[in-house]
Amino acid sequence: MKRVGIVAKFKSPLAAEGAKKLEPWLKERGVDCFLDENSPDDDTPANLPRGNIAKEADMIVVLGGDGTFLSAARLVDGRSVPILGINLGTLGFMAEFAYEEMFPALEKILAGDYTCEDRIMIDVAISREGRDIASYTILNDLVINRGALARMVHVKLSIGGLFVNEYVADGLIVSTPTGSTAYNLAA
Repeated sequence: MKRVGIVAKFKSPLAAEGAKKLEPWLKERGVDCFLDENSPDDDTPANLPRGNIAKEADMIVVLGGDGTFLSAARLVDGRSVPILGINLGTLGFMAEFAYEEMFPALEKILAGDYTCEDRIMIDVAISREGRDIASYTILNDLVINRGALARMVHVKLSIGGLFVNEYVADGLIVSTPTGSTAYNLAA
């Protein structure tokens, strides 16, 4: 790990503090560091647009909760970039370590003492009248509904171009194993 990107929930004072401590700590160990350009530390020359961090980094350190982790996972976009979650949220289902464990965990990682867990991600395209209007890569889940209005939706589901089923329902949740485990934990 020679290039580490930091994605943080900078609205959190603890995340901002952690990023400020983490950057010099990594540099002392010969690791290049890239911060999200939304960092409150404008003096850092290594700030990058959030979308470019995964392209430049060998690993991403996420300081925040599950929402911040999910936003970092979307950045990876098909690259095999490990994400290390440091939990600053309430539940921290996806984050592996608490804030207090960040530096000891990173010491082990930099020494090569770690394992990576592959996660399934889903590529999703939303089509209307035969035209794709949006596409996403997701780690957790996809929820299809009509929003705040309690109306039925008519959904045709295809996977890999093959028709699966047609649904008329309040909504539809398509979940990866990561998302289904989170739902079970929450229940």
